[in-house]
Amino acid sequence: MRFGAFVVLAMFIVPAIAHAAPVLFGQTPENNTYTGKGIRTFTVNVTSPDLNLSSVLLFIISENAYQQKESWDNYTMQCTNAASNWTCTRTVSFAIAGTDTIEFFYFEAKDNNGETGRLGTATAPLRVTLDRNPPLISFVSPTNGSYVSNNITILVITSDSSSGVNASSAQYSFDNITWSNLTNNAAVVNTTSYSHNQSLTIYARVSDNVNNSNSTSANITIDKELPKLAIIAPANNSFFTGLATFSVNASDDTSDINIQSVRFVLANQQFPLFCAGTKNYTCTANIETSVYADNKYNLTFLIEDSAGNAVNASVTIMLKNSRPTVKVLNTNDALVKGIVTINASIANPDGAIANVTLQITKGSQTTLQAMSCNINFTLCEYFWDTPKFSDGPHALTVIANSVLNYSVTDAITLRVDNTKPTININVPDNVSRVFWLNATVADSNIDTGKVTFTANAVTRSMPCAYEASVLACAVQYDSAALADGPQKFDVTAVDHAGNSFTTSKTITIDNNPPNFVFLKISPLQLNRSGDVELTAGIEDIISTVKNVSAFVKRGTFIAKINLTRNGDVWTTKIFVDVWISRIFVDVSGTYNVDIEAYDTMGNAALYKDRGQFFVGLLACGDNKCQPEENYCLCANDCSPPACSSNQVVECSAGLPLCTTPARCGDNICSAAETCSSCSADCGACTSESAIPLSSKEVKPGTSQPGSAPGSPEPGVGNAISAIADIASSPLVMFPALIVIMTLVAIRVSKLRKPKPEHLWKD
Repeated sequence: MRFGAFVVLAMFIVPAIAHAAPVLFGQTPENNTYTGKGIRTFTVNVTSPDLNLSSVLLFIISENAYQQKESWDNYTMQCTNAASNWTCTRTVSFAIAGTDTIEFFYFEAKDNNGETGRLGTATAPLRVTLDRNPPLISFVSPTNGSYVSNNITILVITSDSSSGVNASSAQYSFDNITWSNLTNNAAVVNTTSYSHNQSLTIYARVSDNVNNSNSTSANITIDKELPKLAIIAPANNSFFTGLATFSVNASDDTSDINIQSVRFVLANQQFPLFCAGTKNYTCTANIETSVYADNKYNLTFLIEDSAGNAVNASVTIMLKNSRPTVKVLNTNDALVKGIVTINASIANPDGAIANVTLQITKGSQTTLQAMSCNINFTLCEYFWDTPKFSDGPHALTVIANSVLNYSVTDAITLRVDNTKPTININVPDNVSRVFWLNATVADSNIDTGKVTFTANAVTRSMPCAYEASVLACAVQYDSAALADGPQKFDVTAVDHAGNSFTTSKTITIDNNPPNFVFLKISPLQLNRSGDVELTAGIEDIISTVKNVSAFVKRGTFIAKINLTRNGDVWTTKIFVDVWISRIFVDVSGTYNVDIEAYDTMGNAALYKDRGQFFVGLLACGDNKCQPEENYCLCANDCSPPACSSNQVVECSAGLPLCTTPARCGDNICSAAETCSSCSADCGACTSESAIPLSSKEVKPGTSQPGSAPGSPEPGVGNAISAIADIASSPLVMFPALIVIMTLVAIRVSKLRKPKPEHLWKD
């Protein structure tokens, strides 16, 4: 048997060491990138010990031409760095190509033996996009024509819709010669070295990632003059009660007053003054002093010009009101839903309160509601129907109106949340064993500690963390305790307002391996060279059977054979050359068959000794049931098993079994059925050639039953078939020549790798 294997290796090893095709790699530009305009250089590395330098070609075509099925442009590349490693380049002009067009390309190289290697192909090319447009850039600050003083913030906005902005290329300059970097498109610059009323131009520039560039500029004027501020009212040490009117005069000769900046500070609160006029402004504000305690206050006015120069002026005032006070009793910034009771208390009303209203404000929407109060107006309440309002923060102001024509108020903010969380369960439809149960929860006020999941009537918490403004929750779940098939998983989330939502997903569990249904071996006894066909019925109720292998065993001999799907069954043919056994090695004897099956979820099972066949001659008819015989192989000598009255003996696998009578369509290929008589059970008839049994030999300690499907196995060649060929040729007459070929085979076999399984088929 080994002798024949070495001869075959010697006969087939020469083609295996033929010259390899050139290997192309490391091209520029990279696939799916951008490149700039003008002349571009294409580069590729080639590994070849015998490169034909005139055959290294670059093929290029535009996307539009490719779609129109036009011819590719091709260019011969120039290669350097001899030996086996080459760097080949070619420059190509894209002067007439449009912007943002896609160019397809690939490389091809041949060696002097005609072997061809490629990087990309005409049907699966590489691609690069031409980017000719510069990025956009504009000033956010300072704006063109504005005034500045002291430290100014330079801020630009950039964008590029093609290759993207090169963030590190953003720069600014005051002379368009000397440039400084912008960090995150911004920089703070001190302008104190410039003189008052000096005009300057600020330049800014940026490039995209293929070096297209753009620039912009803004003209500014330096303003170092302080604005003028004069207090009109109140006079220093004035007394106020109730409504007070404050006013100032503001002016600036250079950049003008920024009227939005005119304000005053009272009791650590800032208030705007509203200005009228041009250049010389009168700015006024009314303030209700009754909301402040009786005390002495420092009143400060502040103004700025358009360049940011600021001045302030202060006076002292006295407030004397002694009025009632109102207090909202609800917790500020609390989350609320449903019907909420708003409570307020009033201190020292003293009969001065006429009515109390609740002002509910969100954005520009304001609602006024009358509050119910006790007879003394010391306690008031209002039942707020929050579902009638939109979610979000609402400012609630309790206004106690006095009969003396003033009001006292208090305000809080309550955040309405009547919206339930949204949940998205992210789990594959089919899982096996331990898997990740993932869910994303979206809610403006979600409680990270109140996300749970329920499976198999057991509820557990899910760890969660914020990712991109949503709550990402994940937990590993072991489905071993669940039955195979659809299982319901519930995920529940509760937000801080108490809104709860549950969503469900049904997941199919598949933890069990494929089921063995039947094995049919035909023929069960082989006394001359021929095929042994294996037909296996394997099913998986939940997923799909992926791989089926048969392990054919006799003594220390083990052969692994992959079966091929044929309809609802798996089949293969094994060629056994009985003739060779009479000359070289005895292949006769009993062969047992194990079946191994994997499903698409990775579940596997090995079904041992599910079939048996015999190679050689049996002593059938001697009225003795020999050890190698059974009822299926020799019914004359061996007794059948004891079956019940409604059962028959089935011999399809070579092992007598009691079973119900076979019928076409029962998904079992019985001994009486064939692919011709019942393709529904036995699969369609094929003309596929058999795999020589010896080509799948597995030595002890190598690939064994239970190994992963597709794991490598050491093939020893078409041993039995090859020896038969040699024995029938004139070489049989020359033993010396056979010995020489054997020695060559021994030497070469050390270099040869096992062939893939499909190459061993006839």
